[in-house]
Amino acid sequence: GLSATFSTTTGDLIPVPEYLVPKVLLEWGQGPSCLEVICSENVDEQPHNMSMMRTTVSVVPDVGCGVDNLDTMKSQDEIDMHQIKSFDNTIVALEYTLPNKMTRHETTFWLQQDKQRVRVMVDIQDNQVKSPVTIVLEQ
Repeated sequence: GLSATFSTTTGDLIPVPEYLVPKVLLEWGQGPSCLEVICSENVDEQPHNMSMMRTTVSVVPDVGCGVDNLDTMKSQDEIDMHQIKSFDNTIVALEYTLPNKMTRHETTFWLQQDKQRVRVMVDIQDNQVKSPVTIVLEQ
């Protein structure tokens, strides 16, 4: 899939940070606006501890021979499945605590006709938005 971030104050697309982009792409004005991501989810359905482990691997942009051996960044989130609210099996809303003690609010929209889903995420701390909005399109 693809992951992009947007400003919570202006709605503007936030480009991929320059430190992740090869200099040649920046010199030619070809910095990517989103990252390619691979996501897997494993649900543990024990009666008292229903949780999901989501692993996301983000592919770092590269050019030339570097494309044969791409760098990646890996993150994992453990999500308490008791917090899920589902609407018509096409929209799922949940919130979970991140290791940095922020609360992530996430809504997933299933696009059944396209066999895709869109996840929209924002992090909250002390009743204030503390992160840009992240939108992930998954196939």
